[in-house]
Amino acid sequence: MTHRMIDLAATGKHIKELCNARGIRPDMLAKEMGFASVTAIYKWFEGGSLPQVDNLFILADIFGITVDELIVRRNVK
Repeated sequence: MTHRMIDLAATGKHIKELCNARGIRPDMLAKEMGFASVTAIYKWFEGGSLPQVDNLFILADIFGITVDELIVRRNVK
């Protein structure tokens, strides 16, 4: 049976690409999201962690896309 899972590295890369395409620096994104530092942003970019559900919705709003468009999935067996 095949399952669809979130690809952390690809999702982080996608978030970084969306930021770059819109001229949003990590410090700007952190400020917009109410974070005290950029640490979480860099963890997302590197695929070390995934944004929490509420932050996924905030990111989607910032980028003008849906949460489904934000997340990159992969099939695993």
